[in-house]
Amino acid sequence: MSITPRRKERALINGRIFLTAADGELVRVEGQLARTPSFWVSRVNVVRTYQRISGVLMPVALETTAQLRLFGSSSLRMTYHYSQLDDRPVVEAAGSGGPCLAGRPTC
Repeated sequence: MSITPRRKERALINGRIFLTAADGELVRVEGQLARTPSFWVSRVNVVRTYQRISGVLMPVALETTAQLRLFGSSSLRMTYHYSQLDDRPVVEAAGSGGPCLAGRPTC
């Protein structure tokens, strides 16, 4: 599904969102920043990935590439690992390989 911001701000993305077919849950947002951060940086592409961690939809990865004037292309990849959500420690779910909140009966 296409998304277009109504105003040009650095935090807004002009691109696409990907939702699950079953329940319409957000999986990924990708596109270009609606406004470049500075004169020196152009064409900033962003891909942000989301995952449900014990009932809470959280960002789990961010990838960006940008064109820097005089220096060429630059990229950044960042992943998020959560130690706590809602004041509860996040632990790996047994057998699923994914995180869940401690103290909850199901993950």
